[in-house]
Amino acid sequence: MLARHRPACAAILCLTATQVWAGDLAVTAGAAEAVALPRTAHLGVYPYAAVSVVLPYDHVSVVPGLGLEYSPDTGHWGFVGTVVFDVPITATLGGDVIVAVAHDQAGGQWRDAQLLVGGGLGVSIATKQIVTSPSICIYSTVGSTTAWSLVPGISVSHVF
Repeated sequence: MLARHRPACAAILCLTATQVWAGDLAVTAGAAEAVALPRTAHLGVYPYAAVSVVLPYDHVSVVPGLGLEYSPDTGHWGFVGTVVFDVPITATLGGDVIVAVAHDQAGGQWRDAQLLVGGGLGVSIATKQIVTSPSICIYSTVGSTTAWSLVPGISVSHVF
């Protein structure tokens, strides 16, 4: 039953609008720590890789992405879909609002997989084509058993 309480981390894909153009592709690598709430127990460290597309609008960039995460210390893995709304603060700094849906399972146990939804805040620090993004999110499982987790993370993206 522990598998029911293992949350997934979200791939946090944060890019600054002033550094990219419409439809730019980005690849991201990152890691996040999943912590159970309210008991603050370690649930896993999740390194991840993702791809995203940056869609800049007037005062915000919308960044949909899809990633794959894996926790070597728990054996859990899953897919993560995100949408990041990045608002430029300066030419190299952006504020991010993150919405995510994640799938998390132990090994090949598809029937026991969890679906999680979450959201949070982050910042994007851009230098040319590289964007570093620390963030913090909260996730909840979807289904009959509800479990909450806090997920601080950091990612590095390369924009093409």
